[in-house]
Amino acid sequence: IMQASNLEFEDIRKKFGVLDLSDAVQVVASKSDRSDVFLRDELMKQSFALVVLIDVSRSMGTAERENRARAICVADAVASFVIENTSCAMYGFSNRLYVLKDGSEAFSKSVRARIGGVPFEGTTYMPDALKAAAEFLKSKAEEQRIILVISDGYPYGYEGIYEALEENTLAYQGGGMILIGIGVDTERMGEHFRYSAGVYSQKDLINNVSRIFLRASMSELG
Repeated sequence: IMQASNLEFEDIRKKFGVLDLSDAVQVVASKSDRSDVFLRDELMKQSFALVVLIDVSRSMGTAERENRARAICVADAVASFVIENTSCAMYGFSNRLYVLKDGSEAFSKSVRARIGGVPFEGTTYMPDALKAAAEFLKSKAEEQRIILVISDGYPYGYEGIYEALEENTLAYQGGGMILIGIGVDTERMGEHFRYSAGVYSQKDLINNVSRIFLRASMSELG
């Protein structure tokens, strides 16, 4: 599985390039048509703490190989963007939580191996995954604390799960965290998150994650 994921990811790199959040910040901030130069300058100075949540429930397993490659693509981007290893974590979630990368380690082959080995099964406890991400971020001192959720947008598994998701989303946004939903082959994440984008291909992933990340970051500055 790990070898297949890496081969697919290398094909993606050759065909579409890579998701590079650092370059995207530089390009968008320098070419933005916003008149507030101070705001653009402030974006360049920001420090970030970031948790990536990857839905590994049964419904995401219908395109398992592609979704593993997408997860590796995002993980590589985060690794090049977040300066401190202690400021970044990556979890897979279903009705279980899988620690793919915690704050004590660098992004490495071990992280890729965990992404390659995590099972796509079970239900989708999205509110609980958000809670775990918020726990990681609450002690962080960075200017922007971001939770990036990659999912098909169907929380499922217990009664009242949609209400729990709404409650958690409002609480964490109100607590100064930025929540971003990336919908896999769907726009449904827009029903749950203030900032969202749908991705229907790896090219979409590379383009849209950068775009929505920057939109969210600049909006929260303004």
